[in-house]
Amino acid sequence: MKKGFLLSVIALTTFSTFGQDAAKKDPPPDDSVPKFEVPVGFSFVNVHPNLAPITSFNIFGGGGEFDVNFGQYWGVKADFMGYTQGSGIRNQLQSHGYAGQVSGNLFTYTFGPQIKKHTGMVQPFGEALFGAWHSNAYSQVYNITHGLTNRNSNNNGFAMNLGGGIDLRLTEHFTARPVQVDYLLTRFTANGTSYTANQNSFRYFAGIEFTWGGKPPIPPSASCSATPMEIMAGDPVTTNMTTQNFNPKHTISYSWTSTGGTVSGTRESAQVKTGGLAPGSYSVTGTATDTKEKKNNVASCNASFTVKQPQPPVASCSASPTSVEAGGTSAISVTA
Repeated sequence: MKKGFLLSVIALTTFSTFGQDAAKKDPPPDDSVPKFEVPVGFSFVNVHPNLAPITSFNIFGGGGEFDVNFGQYWGVKADFMGYTQGSGIRNQLQSHGYAGQVSGNLFTYTFGPQIKKHTGMVQPFGEALFGAWHSNAYSQVYNITHGLTNRNSNNNGFAMNLGGGIDLRLTEHFTARPVQVDYLLTRFTANGTSYTANQNSFRYFAGIEFTWGGKPPIPPSASCSATPMEIMAGDPVTTNMTTQNFNPKHTISYSWTSTGGTVSGTRESAQVKTGGLAPGSYSVTGTATDTKEKKNNVASCNASFTVKQPQPPVASCSASPTSVEAGGTSAISVTA
C-alpha cells in the first residue's frame, strides 16, 4: 500500500508541475503538437495481490495506447494492455508447500486525460486513467493440509492507472518511449471464493510511438533592411536580416547577394561597397539556411537602396554696388 501511495504522489506531482509550467510559460505553437499518438510496446506488472501468504509476483505482456490531443498540452488517452501469468505465482505457492499449476491472463482497459510537453526532444507526460480489468484464471494446486483444489474463474472489476513517463522525439512521426511508470489499482473478486480485495500494483511500459496529424509546421521567414536607403556612389550600405520560426537550438548560416556593388558578410548583417555604381536602384538578397533540417529550412528576403544622381555644380554671382560711374569699381562675389 505504501508503494501505491508513493506512486500516486509522484503522478499527482507530475500533473501539478506540468500545470504550473503551462501557466507560467508561453505555450508552444499548435504546429508542434501532433493530433494523434499511438504508443505500442512491452509491459510488465508487479502484482501485490493482498492475499496471504503470497506477497508479490510479476506478469508480462504488452499493448498499446491511442491519444487524441486537444491543444498544446492536454489530450485524451485510451490504454489497452494484456498480460499472461509467468512463473512468479507458481514459485510463491511452491515456497509455501503447494504443488500444481496456475495459469491465466489479465486485460486492462482504461481511459482518461493526459498532459504532455510536446516541444523539444525530451517530452515528459503524466496521465490519470480509469476503466476496468478482465481476468481468466485456472488453477490446480495440492497441499497436504487442504488437499487438491481446482478453480476456474472469469472476473471483471474496476481499474485505475496514475503515472507518467518520458518520450524521446526522434523524427516528425517517430518517438521512442524508454520508460512509463504507473500505479495500477485493481479490485479483484474471484468467482467461487471469498476473496475480495484491492491490489496496489506497479506497472512498467516501454516501446515506440507513432505520431501524425495536427497543423502543418509554420515555415521559417526573414525580413531585411538597408541603411541608409539613399546614398551617393561610394558610400557604404549596411544590410540586416531578422529571422522567425527557425529552430533556436540550431546554428543558422547566412549568405548575401546584390544586384550592384560588392557584398561582404556571412552573419545577420553585411556591408555593400558601392564604389563605381551608376545612379539607380539596387537590391540586396539575404538567405538564411538551417542545414540540420531536411525541409522548411530556408528563408530569403530583399532590401533596396538607391544611388542618387550627382547634381551639376551651381554658382551664383552678385555685384556690389550693382551700378557705378564710368571708371568706378564694383565688388563681385561668387557663391557655389
